[in-house]
Amino acid sequence: MIRLALPTEDDPVALIQVSFAGAIEFDKKRLYFFASLFDSRLLFITIDGDMGLLLAWGDDANFVVSVGGFHPRFSPPPLPFPSPRRISVSLIDTDYARVRIEGYFAVTTNTVQFGAAADLYFGFSALNVTGHLSFDALFQFSPFHFSIELSASFSVNVFGIGGFGVSLRGLLEGPTPWHIHGTASISLFFFSIDVDVDTSWGESRQDVLPPIAVMPLLKAELESPQSWRALPPPTTACESRCGSFPTTARWCCTRSVFSA
Repeated sequence: MIRLALPTEDDPVALIQVSFAGAIEFDKKRLYFFASLFDSRLLFITIDGDMGLLLAWGDDANFVVSVGGFHPRFSPPPLPFPSPRRISVSLIDTDYARVRIEGYFAVTTNTVQFGAAADLYFGFSALNVTGHLSFDALFQFSPFHFSIELSASFSVNVFGIGGFGVSLRGLLEGPTPWHIHGTASISLFFFSIDVDVDTSWGESRQDVLPPIAVMPLLKAELESPQSWRALPPPTTACESRCGSFPTTARWCCTRSVFSA
């Protein structure tokens, strides 16, 4: 477990607590790491969520790193740890007001994915306002494909009845073919108006990238002498002018440069 309390342990303004576990399993040819935040906060803002890393080699090679989970429509490979929870921040958490933001970022052998969502609530049981905004993106490398989805809603509820509401949901996929799907709705008590859009265009094509053997490239870099050389720090203007002199002369040169 890692615990960070700032500025003091007795009265922390920032408290970060992380429990973690990991292993290198040579018989299964894999390495993994899992970390989970708990009872963490910054001032009055609570922070929660998980992170996981998997590196597998051999016949069942794989790579997964996830901070806060995965895209809702992505099925991850079998993992030696639970699916990470969203990284979440609770800005307000009371009976009359709630504001919560969560997000995620993940990289696998063939995808990059990220997203965020925000939920809010203000009011009482008799009259309240709720809202939601979310964004999810999934990029696949081979064959190249992406999916971007947006969702937003806002509603005013009176005695448990939806007095007024607006919702919007859209999906864009591409590029071969392109596809867009969207739904918009406006409601006022018992009446509602809905608008739907669903269309596709462009040719269907599957451009698959050739596989790349990563381990030989990594092995070559580790064996290269250039990868292990130590480089001096960048020189200043003074050092570049005086560095070739002996030690005593270099000190005098440095003084003259700064006094010039």
